[in-house]
Amino acid sequence: MEEILKKIKEQKVTGNYLLYFFILICFMFVWRLFFIKISGFDLSPDEAYYWDWSRHLSWGYYSKPPLIAWIIALSCKLFGTSTFTVRVPAAVLSVGSLIWLFLLTREMFGEKAGLFAVIFSLLTPGSCVLGFIMTIDPPLMFFWSLSLYLLWKAAEKESLFYWIATGIAAAFGLLAKQTMIAFIPIIFFYLYFHKKNQLKSLGPYLVIIIVALAITPTLIWNANHHWITFKHTAHHFEEGGPKFHIELKTFFEFIGTQLVVFSPMTWILMMFLFIKGLKYFYSNRKIAYLLSFSFFPIIPVIFLSFKQRVNANWPAPFYIAGFVLIGAYICEKIFKEKSKILDKKIVITTVFLVGFIFTIFTYSIPWSINFLGIKGTKIDPTIRIRGWKELAKEAYQVLKPLSKEHPGIFILAYRRQTTSELAFYLPKRPQVYCYPGSKVTSQYDLWHGPQKGKDALIFIESDEHIPTGLFRLFKGLEDLCPIKIPLGAKKSRSFKLFLGKQLIFWPKPL
Repeated sequence: MEEILKKIKEQKVTGNYLLYFFILICFMFVWRLFFIKISGFDLSPDEAYYWDWSRHLSWGYYSKPPLIAWIIALSCKLFGTSTFTVRVPAAVLSVGSLIWLFLLTREMFGEKAGLFAVIFSLLTPGSCVLGFIMTIDPPLMFFWSLSLYLLWKAAEKESLFYWIATGIAAAFGLLAKQTMIAFIPIIFFYLYFHKKNQLKSLGPYLVIIIVALAITPTLIWNANHHWITFKHTAHHFEEGGPKFHIELKTFFEFIGTQLVVFSPMTWILMMFLFIKGLKYFYSNRKIAYLLSFSFFPIIPVIFLSFKQRVNANWPAPFYIAGFVLIGAYICEKIFKEKSKILDKKIVITTVFLVGFIFTIFTYSIPWSINFLGIKGTKIDPTIRIRGWKELAKEAYQVLKPLSKEHPGIFILAYRRQTTSELAFYLPKRPQVYCYPGSKVTSQYDLWHGPQKGKDALIFIESDEHIPTGLFRLFKGLEDLCPIKIPLGAKKSRSFKLFLGKQLIFWPKPL
């Protein structure tokens, strides 16, 4: 009788953790939609750029696979085009990632550990941004988390169904971002050490086949465009030069960004768990699985940071398994031996409080930049997502009278960031063209240009020289009044404006 009562009590407690998770997820989803609505920030240049891709659906694009454009196109088709609808998928996908994180942690260490893994994942500035800004990272994190969950099920159950599901999830992940390709070799790395018998089964090879089939149209597109995406991706790893050399500045910059993005104490705790877990790699397959998809792929990124500047989001998917470790550590499912130096409760409390403070500050940024007096300064994190709507309003005031005098006038901008923002925020969202330089530098160089003989309203950033090639595009150029959009302090978004008369030629797209 006592055993039955004990089991009922355990089930009740377990059920509560599932209920707490459900409430938390629902709250975060509603909150993130609400925050997108009330924050008032414009689309970032990357968001506007990907939105412009969504108006030209394709199997491939200059710098990234096509999934980001497909998702934005679907959202705008269903709900109309606005800043809110472009960002809605970020909220949906980020919450979906948390669901897969919970399910994976629950499968490995129980529901309590799953709940804590999600909580500590949420208490990071990176999680806040992931649920707000719609770039390639939300879909990547979603499908990496899903693949991580499905792969564990596939390896443990030795189920062909889960292997096929893993292949489909990994395929979508690779259609989201090139980083997903790292998932494939890690599968075989883990299986070699802990599930060697699976290497003789069809399952892991089905993953490769499904991924290869899924990305074939994108590969064909690249082949027809001189492998432009591959060249762009390779460029990221050539910034430090062909030879390896130690660059401490970029290394410390990378560590600093990781401390900020993932909250300082959370990142330090995760590194501690990674290092501590190494001695269990051969004896504990759960720890080995998590380290295989977190610590080991992070190591090459750290080495790369000694050579060149590394973007803060590059290793982001590798931290997902790290949050599983944190959830298991809190619930004493791993590393049960007590430390003689640190009190575990103090460590967890500190990590929680620091993460909570960083998260609250991140969500308060729309209002705190004025209160703290940092608006428009070098440390203002919102510079890139303010002033674009105002620029479009000013641009329209110039364009409106010109369009009467110059029928068919088009808009030409020097940088792709300005091009995409004007395309999104100008009334009726016209096709805006980007200045074609001597090299292919953006998706705009792959699309057809404007009609010859037409005039253009030209935007050139005030800090840029007028490109000599501009004089060869038009029969003549006429100076117009410049535009200046204040961003706070002494910062502004300033442009020189010109009227380009009668377009002579436009380079053929790649």
